[in-house]
Amino acid sequence: MPLRWLLRLWERLGVQYGSAWEQDYGDSPVDEDGRLTTAGEVWRDGLFGLTADQLHVGLQRSLLAHPEWPPRVGQFRALCMCIPTLTEIRLEERARPETLSPFLTLVRQHLDMHRYRMDDARTSERLLREAYEVAREHVLRGGALPEPIAGYLPTPQQVAPRVPPPERRQELIDQARAELGLEAEPENAALPVGREAAAGPDR
Repeated sequence: MPLRWLLRLWERLGVQYGSAWEQDYGDSPVDEDGRLTTAGEVWRDGLFGLTADQLHVGLQRSLLAHPEWPPRVGQFRALCMCIPTLTEIRLEERARPETLSPFLTLVRQHLDMHRYRMDDARTSERLLREAYEVAREHVLRGGALPEPIAGYLPTPQQVAPRVPPPERRQELIDQARAELGLEAEPENAALPVGREAAAGPDR
């Protein structure tokens, strides 16, 4: 990483986090003699190979992922490489998406889904965290992400039955009777009562 990039990064993160950044890493990545401090060396080496655009992405994402306290260099590199945080992965999993993101797909490859769903909340959280760390380390080392795959099936929507209007009901009944070879009932046909009802229809 060019020194001018590191100096600019130090300035931006110092503005974002104020005294918290200075307490952790100092007000400059170089000392009075112009040599890198220990913190400067750690950040230079930890961000090796990243482009200016990736560093810019990391600065933007750090405001949301670490709003109060400055990230560690490994966390910042993950932000630069657009690796989701554990919180983002947890929310995506709970949302039951129809298509899984590539990173969640990778996490699931290292996650015992049966235990994750059946065990208690504390154990499930531990399993998810462990799988996340393995996936995160894989990507940080330059490993490829898998293609996104299908996730959860969409929940079937309950559709209310369509009831025909009253003026259409008799028409549909007559049509059905005609198809079955039955005679249409007169509109004002009286309902059978008493012995007539008990005897049933004439043969």
